[in-house]
Amino acid sequence: MRVIETTYLANYRIYVHIRTIEGDYAKVCDIKPILIRSHNPDIKELLDPDKFKQFHIEHGGICWNNNALSLSAQSLWDGSYLNTT
Repeated sequence: MRVIETTYLANYRIYVHIRTIEGDYAKVCDIKPILIRSHNPDIKELLDPDKFKQFHIEHGGICWNNNALSLSAQSLWDGSYLNTT
């Protein structure tokens, strides 16, 4: 399972296109709850919309340029990314 495409939508939501051995799937993931709940100042920094938009695909998941947050395709697909702090 891996992320093959991402698009920033609005208000900390990201469209993710995920490829599995069964096929391709699309999902919209709301990342804002992670940012608000975190006590990590590097993750809090991503509440700045310009910094938040600096994500990219890496190792089949998505991560941010400040290396504070990295989310796997599996966690994005099954929603467990919401448990990330």
